[in-house]
Amino acid sequence: MIELLAVVAIVGILAGIAALNVGRLRQPADEAARALNSTLSVARARAISTTSAVRVQRLESSKQYTVQTAATCGATTWTSLPTLTFTLPIDVTVNQPATKWTACFTSRGVLDEAAALPSVTMTDQRARSRTLTVYTGGALEVK
Repeated sequence: MIELLAVVAIVGILAGIAALNVGRLRQPADEAARALNSTLSVARARAISTTSAVRVQRLESSKQYTVQTAATCGATTWTSLPTLTFTLPIDVTVNQPATKWTACFTSRGVLDEAAALPSVTMTDQRARSRTLTVYTGGALEVK
């Protein structure tokens, strides 16, 4: 009986140590980059399925990416899709100028020709970073 009690105590101590170290496994920059990647993928799929333009945009100095739809990427009036809005976590910063960031997908799912290839680098509090790149054909890559 004492042996069983000793084994249970050892397992409890090891479980406690493991639980403390699980928090270190979280990688906020990677999680945020992959979440934005998913938002862009859904926006692209929506552009193809509705044969309309869909843009993902971050306003100046904002942590929020909004998704909007219109007939073409050059439209002046856009309809917001609030269910697809993505907000960066508090512990992640964007390493790019404070200017507006936009990726507009045409009805064929490719980036608008007028737009430069957008990329976003995100860094967490432990200085770990991930870069999300959007290519002309609509492909997305997280590095």
